Amino acid sequence: MTLSHKPGIKRTYLAAAGAVALVTSGSAVLPQQFAKAAAPFDSTPVDAERTIALAQPLSGNRWNLVVMEQLEAAPPCWRRFDDGSVITYEQNLPAGSCGLYSSSSAYSLRIAGNDLSHPWRLRVESRGPRLELLASSPEQPTPLLVGSGEAAGDGLVELRLSEGWSFGRRTFQGRALNHLYVSHPEPMPVLLARANAGGGELLGLATPPPPPSPIETATALAASRGQGTRTQPASSRLARLESLRLGRSQNRSWEQPSAEGEAGGVVALQVVPYRP
Repeated sequence: MTLSHKPGIKRTYLAAAGAVALVTSGSAVLPQQFAKAAAPFDSTPVDAERTIALAQPLSGNRWNLVVMEQLEAAPPCWRRFDDGSVITYEQNLPAGSCGLYSSSSAYSLRIAGNDLSHPWRLRVESRGPRLELLASSPEQPTPLLVGSGEAAGDGLVELRLSEGWSFGRRTFQGRALNHLYVSHPEPMPVLLARANAGGGELLGLATPPPPPSPIETATALAASRGQGTRTQPASSRLARLESLRLGRSQNRSWEQPSAEGEAGGVVALQVVPYRP
């Protein structure tokens, strides 16, 4: 099946081009003014139930991304099958019933509210029977996985967007344009870090374990101090404490801690009876 553009899908950005030309024609251009005029576009959400991403087979096991949009409530612009294949009816429907976006000039990337153009692009790659929709740039070794599907024969295949990705419509000063975004709300550094981590959770965003309780800390500290020392019987410790109590009541002349007491963490005193 051959996909073709409809007259209603013609893209015109004269207003945007005029805004850029007006700023760049002056002799003195402020950087803030140029940045505002060079990126004048905004985005509005597109109903996911009325939009579909398709992998179109080409020669040499190559694939092209095609996005279709149901502009009118009926009749339907496509039909899904259980094996993942899709057929489209846009050639048999009145103009304006279906929106067709089949090249990089009709769709683009938008990350965290910012438009991404060259060198970023959307491409479809086959990995065996699996098809992957990737956002890639020559400056980044790891592409972003945008969507995926399973190849079924030599027809169109649906590509389901990955979590967080969605379609949006480009707008200019509140006016809807015939250009779609494949967008994600998170900033690019987060997406790249997740891609480099294999798509799993980021270590920097993981919840740290709770700190140990004071009792656990004291127990661990006592155990570390007791390693390598001889454990004293309970009767020996009681005898030392009793001698300490008696020595305080008899006005002992001197007292000296033993080396064994220091190693065990308990101060042991030698008591000498007082002889007048």
